[in-house]
Amino acid sequence: WDIVADGIKFVYEGKLSKFASCLLFFNDYYKTKNGHIVCTSINVDKSISLQYIRNIQYRGFGFKLKERVALVSAAIYSLVKKKKPIIVIYEKFSKTAQDNGYYLFKYCMDNDIENRYNCRIFYSIDKNSPDYGKLIDYKQNVLDFMSLRYLRIVLNARLLVSTDSKAHAYPTPFYGGFLQSFIRKRPLIFLQHGVTAFKKVDFLYGKNAYGSCDRFVVTSDFEHDIVRDNFGYNEDEIAVTGFARWDVIEDKTAGKIEILVCPTWRKWLEDMEADMFMESRFYKEYTEFLNSEELAELLEENDITLNFYLHSKFKEYIGDFKLKTDKIKLIPFGSVALNELIMSSKLLITDYSSVAWDAYYIDHPVIFFQFDSEDYLREHGSYIDFDTQLFGDRITDGGANALVDSIRRHVESDFELSALARCHRDMYFKYRDKDNCKRIVEIMGEFLN
Repeated sequence: WDIVADGIKFVYEGKLSKFASCLLFFNDYYKTKNGHIVCTSINVDKSISLQYIRNIQYRGFGFKLKERVALVSAAIYSLVKKKKPIIVIYEKFSKTAQDNGYYLFKYCMDNDIENRYNCRIFYSIDKNSPDYGKLIDYKQNVLDFMSLRYLRIVLNARLLVSTDSKAHAYPTPFYGGFLQSFIRKRPLIFLQHGVTAFKKVDFLYGKNAYGSCDRFVVTSDFEHDIVRDNFGYNEDEIAVTGFARWDVIEDKTAGKIEILVCPTWRKWLEDMEADMFMESRFYKEYTEFLNSEELAELLEENDITLNFYLHSKFKEYIGDFKLKTDKIKLIPFGSVALNELIMSSKLLITDYSSVAWDAYYIDHPVIFFQFDSEDYLREHGSYIDFDTQLFGDRITDGGANALVDSIRRHVESDFELSALARCHRDMYFKYRDKDNCKRIVEIMGEFLN
């Protein structure tokens, strides 16, 4: 037995196939009186985990029956139909159509890639997603996530293409379910949802990790070297193509002045009760900044709107930030596409978020507000040196006053990119030609031959 991050892991001494067979007919969880469950899952290393988690969907007899019907129908489909190769594209748990997955899918539909490769291409999304309506023009190629049709098609897929791992195609181990082992056999092109640089994630997306892939999409030779040297992938497993969403990103700031504040999450603040979160340095630093009288005056004098957008893992705390000026807007996560906010903002303020690269890509300056960098580097780590390799102002001391002073300098310079940031662009971006989707599609074709 071994205590691990998500529960208790033990190695099953018998044949794993026998254990998996049991999951076909018996429940793999125990429901507790307090609304939690203890459930099992099969890990990549052939061990079995017991997890103690909140009771969530995709449990119970009804869903288990759907899984088994899907497996049988997928087998029949593969035997009796002369089928074309299937590609399934999705984003984080199929909740959105806002990121690299959506823009790649849209490119494929608008450029008739299905006929070019004689294949079928589908996009998976939760039918309750606010972005569902964006896919109405492609409804024949849209899969309702975890529906019977989705399960049948993903089981027959030749290729998965995603901003996240295979676990997001079939959400295990947390939801349980025996189809995981079937889906994990499908090759995956990993589109990423942000440039790999500011946070160490090789333990999650490395070649032998749970979130491993078959082709790792990156944006530059600089990022290629980070992945090669830290993740264990070979040269031919890394594709320097650029991000699909960058094909449509552009400056949309004409006629208005907006600033976007977009901090990322910290693992030591996850799942906190609200009263504890409000005692954190993170909350206090941003509360002081958002309620700074100097900031309010600067925004009013220059008719600037400041948008504050929290990471999805902190979204429940957005209402805990109180404001004194209507020049600052609290933007709930998911209510506005993040790339739209970036394109309409003349200046981005972040800390360690990879959204900084999107702003930099369209020549919008970035301020890095890194008041807790020592804690961040200890808990998350980074592949770059924050002292020498950032492409914008770095604020570590001085709090709100220093941050407002940096904003004022950018206002006075009419938000011009610094000379240092300009000279670094060629190193950080290999392509700026709006052909990123085209290059990714060529990679997809290699898996269909």
